Order: sequence, then C-alpha cells, then structure tokens
Amino acid sequence: MFIFAYMKRKSPHDLYAFSCLSPKATGLPMVIWISCKYETKSPCNIKVQNKIGEIIKPYEWISVTISVNPRVIGRHKIKYLDLVRKFILLNKKTLLDQWNYKTTSDEMIGLIKKIDFC
Repeated sequence: MFIFAYMKRKSPHDLYAFSCLSPKATGLPMVIWISCKYETKSPCNIKVQNKIGEIIKPYEWISVTISVNPRVIGRHKIKYLDLVRKFILLNKKTLLDQWNYKTTSDEMIGLIKKIDFC
C-alpha cells in the first residue's frame, strides 16, 4: 500500500507530502510515514503510527529520528520501538536519501528492506 497524504502545517505555506508505507511494505506491525525535510529545522525523522495495523490517524503519529541511535522525539512511547529502530537502521541510507531529496518516493519504495516481524 502506498499513498500520498498532504497535511497543512501552522502556516499556509507549509505544505508537506508524506509517503505512507503499510506493514506489508516494511514488515513493521504499523503504518509509517516518510517525508522530505522541506523547510523544517526538525531532525531527520519518520512518523510512526502508534496503533497496530493499517489504521491511519495523523493525530497519533510519533516522530522517531533517522540516526545511528534512533530515538523518539518528545515524551511519547511506542510499543514496538525496538522494531522501528531495527527498520530505521536497516534502511537508514534510503530514508536519509528521501529526506534530503536524493530519491523520489517511487525509488525509495523500491529500495526499502522489510524486517521480519513474527
């Protein structure tokens, strides 16, 4: 499953495009959202749905950094944080290339490596 979702931020000029990846595409038990940095000053990150399955609720997204030691931004908790970290580390270059506009969403989706979740 792949979709684009457009969300308005606080300013009418802050329009962001996210690539949505389902559990089938990532191996994670939840949906994740990957974006480009646009004009944000926030650290490189992905958004993780804090519910298991293919449920999509933007107000339940939690940001996790794309780094050598992925961490949650803020004081939120993710039930499967270890799996999310494993996914980020496995796909770090691909995620950073997407963040930095070096790949298109189509290219990024083709490069994503699934993790095993049992």
